[in-house]
Amino acid sequence: MSIPNFEDIFYPSAPDMFKSFLPDFAPDSEKQSRVVLLPHSELSVVAPLIYTSLSYLKPAKNILVLSAFHSTTEAGLYGTDQKEMNSVFGKAKLNTFDTLMTRPQLFEGEYTTELTINALMRYYPNSTYYPIMCAMNSKKDIASLKAILTFAMTSGFSIVVSGNITAKDSKVAIDKEVTLLTSLLKERAPLLDEIRRGHINCCCAYILEALSIIPSPLEFLSFKCGTYTSPTLEIEKGDGSIYFASAKINL
Repeated sequence: MSIPNFEDIFYPSAPDMFKSFLPDFAPDSEKQSRVVLLPHSELSVVAPLIYTSLSYLKPAKNILVLSAFHSTTEAGLYGTDQKEMNSVFGKAKLNTFDTLMTRPQLFEGEYTTELTINALMRYYPNSTYYPIMCAMNSKKDIASLKAILTFAMTSGFSIVVSGNITAKDSKVAIDKEVTLLTSLLKERAPLLDEIRRGHINCCCAYILEALSIIPSPLEFLSFKCGTYTSPTLEIEKGDGSIYFASAKINL
């Protein structure tokens, strides 16, 4: 399998900026995380972010990949069954960049999933991947996911969660978004309730709620991207108006 160099495709003039925007998280065995949260965003932004952030995932024989598809049932973008997810991962086993560049109509969650799998295969070629598409609408779904996650965590899996985590108000700075998510997870607050109250807009809230009610200690690396400035979090300026932020979350 041939995977092109993302730096040559997206940012040929600045290949090092992605390697330096997380100075606190050196990708070594002591600082790598069992759970990595990835954002959905514009392709040119999220591609290098995915490759960089996944280098911090703790290597594991088995990796669970949860991809959140926001409002698929009501928006009718495509089916929400597992077959759809399997087809996405089937495409991802090929060199998908040419295809992605010619399919601008793709829903952001789908190409994020493809890029994620490409990056995982590059960094951890000997791992086995278990993809699960999450477009859930009930507490029963969350309970089922909790059982899956509990098994994965107790069996030594590493976990990748792909989905948006943003404050409801688009004017809220990235650091406030990460702070809000951190406080909610640490308090083990039901994220769905926060969504209903209008505090956050998060297409992977179901996944995070399932994670937050697992009693065992978890460590997250959360990677954010956007166009807002931040006075508090360490953020490195990317290309143009793109800013990157990160936070380490311990439960």
